[in-house]
Formats: sequence, C-alpha cells, structure tokens
Amino acid sequence: MTAKPASTRVQKIRSVIMTRRYSTIFVLTVATVGTILSPVPCYIGTWRGRVALNVRNHDQARIWLTIAKWNDPDNAEAQFLLARLHRRVFEFDQVRPHLARAFELGWPVPELEREQWIALAQTGQFQQMEQHWATLFDTAGADGPEICEAFIKDSLAMFRLDNAIRVLDGWDADYPGDPRSHFLRGTLLEVLMNWEAAAEEFRKTVSLDPRHTQARLHLGQSLIRLKRTDEAELELRRCVEQDSADPIARVDWANCLRKLGQIDPAREILDGVLKDFPNHVRALLLRGEIALDSEKPNESVDFLRRATELKPEDRELHYALAQALQSAGLREDAAHEFRLVDEGTKPLLKLSKLTRQLVREPHNSDVRYQVASITYDFKSREEGLKWFHSLLEIDSGHAPTHQALADHYKLVGQNELSEKHQRLAGQTGPSSQ
Repeated sequence: MTAKPASTRVQKIRSVIMTRRYSTIFVLTVATVGTILSPVPCYIGTWRGRVALNVRNHDQARIWLTIAKWNDPDNAEAQFLLARLHRRVFEFDQVRPHLARAFELGWPVPELEREQWIALAQTGQFQQMEQHWATLFDTAGADGPEICEAFIKDSLAMFRLDNAIRVLDGWDADYPGDPRSHFLRGTLLEVLMNWEAAAEEFRKTVSLDPRHTQARLHLGQSLIRLKRTDEAELELRRCVEQDSADPIARVDWANCLRKLGQIDPAREILDGVLKDFPNHVRALLLRGEIALDSEKPNESVDFLRRATELKPEDRELHYALAQALQSAGLREDAAHEFRLVDEGTKPLLKLSKLTRQLVREPHNSDVRYQVASITYDFKSREEGLKWFHSLLEIDSGHAPTHQALADHYKLVGQNELSEKHQRLAGQTGPSSQ
C-alpha cells in the first residue's frame, strides 16, 4: 500500500484540530479546572457561573456551571443557573429538565416560575404569560435584553408600536451597543415603511454583529425599496455567502441581479432555489417574469400557473399570470386573471389606509378585522390568519373572526378546529358585537 504524502497527512491533522478546536479547549478547561478546584468545586462553580451570567459572559458561565454540576449533580442552584444559561443561548429543549430538577431539589418556586415566563416569552408563547410582563420588567436585571426583545416582538405582532418604541428607547439606554435593539428598531421602521431609517438601523446592526444574517437580509431588502440596487446586491450576496441554504436571501439576490440586467446568473440562482424548494412561490414568480422578459411566454405561464395554484389569493401573482397569458395569445384566460386582479384592487388600496389607522388605534377590533379579512382574501392567507389570531388576543369573543377561522379550517380539512371556532362564533357576547 502506498503511504500518503506527509503534507497530506499534516493537512488532514490540521483540519481535524481546527474543526474540534473549541470543543477541545472547553473539555480541557473543564477537566483541568475541575481537578484543581476539586476540594470546593461546586461552590466556586456556582459562584463564578452566577457572576458570568450577570455580566452575560455565557461561554464562561457554561464552563463554571458544568464544573459545578459535574461535582455535585444534586446542587439546586447549579441546576437553576444551567436552566437560565440554556434559555439565554436559545437551547430551549434543555431549560425544562434543569428547571424540573431544580424544583425537585427545593429551589424557590417564584424564581423557577420567572424563568418559565421568560422562556415562554422568548419562544413567542405570549398568551400564556401576558399578565406577567410587569413582574418581568421589575425584576429584569441581566435578563433585560431577552425580556425587552420578547416584549417588542409581541408589541409588533399586535401593532402596539408606541409600547415597542418606549421599550426600545429604554433598551438602548440600559444596554448600549446591543445589536438586537437596532435590528428590532429597524423591523419597527419597516412596519412604518420608513425604509431609509430602517436601512440605517440594519446597517448599525451588522456593524456591531457582522454575522447577523437576518439584519443583513433586511438591509438588502430595504435598499431594494430605496432603489439602491447596487448596494442591495452586495449585502444580499454576503447573506448568501453566510447562509447559502436560505431561500429568501437567494431569491432576493436573484431579484437584484435581474434588476441590474444580469439575467443569466439570476435565472441560475432561481433554478437552484426551485430545485431545493419546488414550491417556493416568490422564486416561481421571478422565474416566470424572467421567462416573460426573455420572450418565452409559454414557459412564463407554466411557472406562474404553479405559483397561483400554490397561493391563489395573491393578486400580484394573478396580474403576472395575466400578462404572461396575454403574451402567449391566450386572451380569454388572461381576461379571467385580469378580472381577479380588478376584484382586489380597491380592497388592497383600502388595506394601506387601514394599516395606518391601526398604528394609531391598535385596539380597534373592527379595523383589525378588516385588515385580517382583506389580507386573507387578496394577499396572503398565512398573514391573514396571523391577523385573525392577533384580534382574538384583544377580543376573544369576536364572532366574525371565529366564523372566518371556522371557514378557513373547514377549507383546509381541519374539522376539529373548524367546529371549535364555529361554536365560539355562535356564542356572541358584548365583546363580539
């Protein structure tokens, strides 16, 4: 057998070392420190872990708390602090076991409940902890950024923008330089369609955290809105370099390339997305538009028919299909699609006004219901459902919303949910009038 060249073996060894570098350092640190401090490791481990958590040094906290647990698995404080650590770093599957063990070992229940409330908020389960926001802010401490982030996301979902702005201002004052606050402020500015200010916030985010791919994606999308296509293409290309599996970034990048006249690369990217995600509606739309621009109307029709079958409520898709059908000489089919577009024109124009009104009146159930209905019927069923469910958080007995949800779930074959909302739709009370 021929031996491999020495250089090849060296490269292989170097690759293994680099791949496992951080896990090796961690294991060696734990083993060494655990051995040195073995006379009183648990006390020191929990103390240093607590201090590291308070200054938000989660890597150090992991090391010290692992030492503590290793030397005393029945230490209640170590179990509790490990639950907090896992929650902070979004390892939510590890939170409940440590909280349960801390409870068994006698850790104070109010502190365990607080951790559970924050975990529910961080995972978007706002209805289950809505009444606890005041307590969480009063006891925020080093958990302030997580509490602020969860509250702002809840406020944005409910269109309570004034509350979101107040908390963002407090976050910036208490935790200056946190990239997450800039990202969420940019998201809020997107809702207000202030694209220039949104782009600035997203740019601040990536300057503080260059690996914040979502902020870079939103930056690129904002720059597209501002028609700064060259800048957008650069940011979106970086997004794809950071996360080549993200179909949204790939499609937005292809859209930029198309706008810049680079049709072949754009087509190649979209074909790759559709290979990985055959039902990606926006990729089908852009691919159909490229085919139409390339004077291939029949090919365009094929892509756009698939898109409208997947999302029949979206009038933008029907308009694109109508143009393709017209170019392909299928005038009757095109006329049918244009009629569908006309049906949605006035409601969609009204939607813009209603959305602005909802910013001023977030608790107005009638306005929120109209936003939900128009969005569901003419733009996106998925987004419309979110609006309907957000309305029920404000007015749980709103009969028209329950009826709309009953109709939807019947349409998609979820009969149990349909029957539930049908019953609730019939239970009209003062809140649903």
